[in-house]
Amino acid sequence: MRTLIVCFLFTLPLVVAAQSQNRAVHSYPLLSDKNIKQSPYTLSKKTDFSLSAAGVVLSGFGYYLMRNNALPNYTSQDLAGLDRNSVNTFDRSATSKWSPNADIASDVFLATSISLPLFLLFDEKIRPQTMQVLVMGAEVTLLNIGLTLTTKYTVRRTRPFVYNSELDEHIRLEDDSRESFYSGHTSVAASYSFFFAQVLTDFNPNMSRGGKIATWSTAAIIPGVTGYLRYAAGRHYPTDILVGYATGALCGWAVPFLHKVQTPGVQLQLHPAHLFGLNGLGVTARF
Repeated sequence: MRTLIVCFLFTLPLVVAAQSQNRAVHSYPLLSDKNIKQSPYTLSKKTDFSLSAAGVVLSGFGYYLMRNNALPNYTSQDLAGLDRNSVNTFDRSATSKWSPNADIASDVFLATSISLPLFLLFDEKIRPQTMQVLVMGAEVTLLNIGLTLTTKYTVRRTRPFVYNSELDEHIRLEDDSRESFYSGHTSVAASYSFFFAQVLTDFNPNMSRGGKIATWSTAAIIPGVTGYLRYAAGRHYPTDILVGYATGALCGWAVPFLHKVQTPGVQLQLHPAHLFGLNGLGVTARF
């Protein structure tokens, strides 16, 4: 949870920058009219205020729950009453997992995903729009962390290792034993990975097919491996990981999508078509 809080604090100056940009674009050389016209994205008061406000509210509420919605730690008597058979069949295998090495490895993959968007700045098409990327990245972070914290400290699901009677009791009585749903490591990794892939491909629409496959494969694999390691470590159930993956990926994809410059109208093109042995005209719509 310390990682999530650090990410949250890091994004606060960027939200302020987003609002300042809306009032005075000319004060940011990176956001000159010339550069903005070359970008597939646009910042606007309506979009950025809505996204940043939602992120701040969610993150603040999640932090409030973390500080005030505490449940008593498990006791030795509580552990004696836990039965792994009470866990649904799909998730039950996680209750027999435990690996400190996998836990450490998941932190490494998490750190990798957090640093991934920085590589966007090596792209000469993206570098002039650095502020746009930073603002969108801040919104992704705030929304994802807000959703993660709010869900974790509302659901308060017991972590799978607590059911593992083969572990020492002091391990099973850890303070964060009720923070299983959903996986914050996986959601953060997915949010940054998918954000990286979406921004890179939006700025490079003519990227080769192989380049796109490599980009999106990287985006999909990093949170996938992170999630598996959280499962192998006994920290999360498969459902924790699937929900965390989906939520993070949605945040990482949706924020750039909502900032994309919209092409006015719909372009229709007619072309010859051959279907089921019949010749005719086909219509292609470009939105």
